[in-house]
Amino acid sequence: MPKPIFIIINPYAGNGKAIETWAKLEQELIKQNINFEAKITKKKENLSSEIIDAFGKGTRHFLAVGGDGTLHELINAIMPIWGESENEDTPTIGLFPTGTGNDWVKSQGIDKNIKHFTNTLISTKETYQDICKISYTENSVEKERYFLNIASLGFGGETVENVDKLRKKVSLGKLTFIAGLAFTLFGFKSSRCKVVTDGSEIKFPLFILAVGKGKFFGGGIKILPHAQPDDKQLAISMVRKIPKWKVLVNITRLFDGTYTKNKEVVVLKGKEVLFKSAKKIPLEIEGEFIGFTKRANISLTQNKIKVFVA
Repeated sequence: MPKPIFIIINPYAGNGKAIETWAKLEQELIKQNINFEAKITKKKENLSSEIIDAFGKGTRHFLAVGGDGTLHELINAIMPIWGESENEDTPTIGLFPTGTGNDWVKSQGIDKNIKHFTNTLISTKETYQDICKISYTENSVEKERYFLNIASLGFGGETVENVDKLRKKVSLGKLTFIAGLAFTLFGFKSSRCKVVTDGSEIKFPLFILAVGKGKFFGGGIKILPHAQPDDKQLAISMVRKIPKWKVLVNITRLFDGTYTKNKEVVVLKGKEVLFKSAKKIPLEIEGEFIGFTKRANISLTQNKIKVFVA
């Protein structure tokens, strides 16, 4: 690849395994004579500032070495300076997965094999993906973020919050998410909400609302089996209040996407999703707990971003 790739490494991804993985990836990049500049960042603020600086210097090829959270920071550093309108100066992004969930790459079919992955960079094969934007209110303050995979409200948000708390107390590896999910399930209470999709309104007691462009979240749960990365449509799944025993019975169906056959589930597509609730609802985006909100507006930007693909 003639143009340099700016690589950002999250050393904490994958419970600290990212550094070891990066050392192997770096050797292969040098071996393949790929032009790159790499930065290891230990704070989100540093990650954003490094990307903004590289973008300002003309770099348009970016690679994150980390998990879905690192990708989230990457797109949120790029979008405010690149803009939301269609233009020819389109950046290309990629993710070499070293996180605990790695859900976005599952939808993209990105190869975890280092040699195969570097061959992808050499071939410069790219595809386009739609970009999601969420505006929400937190403590009476209007905020917005961009994302490429999935945002969820309700059970998903509360699970991520509990998983974060659990990680601070004990290290269970991949079992941490399962433990957090079980803890959340038995304490979760549904709240009444209103969801408007392209003008069509639904009111229901919320278990979970998931919206996005990827199929997977939570380390392999196929929450949006009908999602496509570049069809200019948001994939939406709404699950109304459901008995806890029924969630447990459908555990395996969560991972193959067939849970959508349950009567409590509504799946559809749309250009815009408006969410309102009388109570504050937990929100997570790409596996990152964001906070609590009573309102959210999810849509697509006019432009798309390029993605390195196998």
